[in-house]
Amino acid sequence: MGIFRPLKTSKKPAAVHADIEGEIGEFVRTAPPRHSSDNESEITAEIIADGVHRLAREPLAEIGRTIAELTHLRDHLQDEAKRVQEEIEHVNGEIAGYTLTSEAAVQSIRRIDQAVGEFKGTAKPNS
Repeated sequence: MGIFRPLKTSKKPAAVHADIEGEIGEFVRTAPPRHSSDNESEITAEIIADGVHRLAREPLAEIGRTIAELTHLRDHLQDEAKRVQEEIEHVNGEIAGYTLTSEAAVQSIRRIDQAVGEFKGTAKPNS
């Protein structure tokens, strides 16, 4: 069977369809190519490539600028993250120092309270 199928409503005999298909096939086989030389194909390819380059130049430049900006922002964020981490470590160190100082103060207050209690217990009441 050929490329074309006869419509079911066609009243033409199948032989007519076969003849038409044969003529179309012969025409396609013997038709000259659209470009008669390789040189024309190369020129056409160069023209298309130049057009694509012209069309893509500005979007590609914009993509390059965007990548550079995003890289700069990434570096800035990494620097800020490092700075914040160092600040957190510094604050944690200060908190640990304040905790030790506070615990030492509580110990001192307890000792003073204990000493005052002992002093009051050993002192004679004034009567």
